Amino acid sequence: MNRERRIEQLEFELAERGADILELRNQLAEARAEIERLALLAQNQQIVIDAQSRSIQAKDALIEQMREALNVLVASATPSGPLWHGSAEMQIARAAISAAERSEG
Repeated sequence: MNRERRIEQLEFELAERGADILELRNQLAEARAEIERLALLAQNQQIVIDAQSRSIQAKDALIEQMREALNVLVASATPSGPLWHGSAEMQIARAAISAAERSEG
């Protein structure tokens, strides 16, 4: 009888351990799913960061082109021309150049 009781006790403990193992497997599966979700999120964020970096570089290049064009405009102004140094247009051009230079610093 003692032997049968010991077998029952061991079977019960085995069942408990089996339930524990199943629970741990479920937790592991959930953790792996969370890791995969976070990896995809990080990958998506990197894609967004890369796109924003390219956009910033393109805008910087455009600002540089515009500044160069404005510098040419300012340098080519003549007192008798439509864009003389004191005109409102020339003041706007100089202000735009100044703003572009401040944004670089």
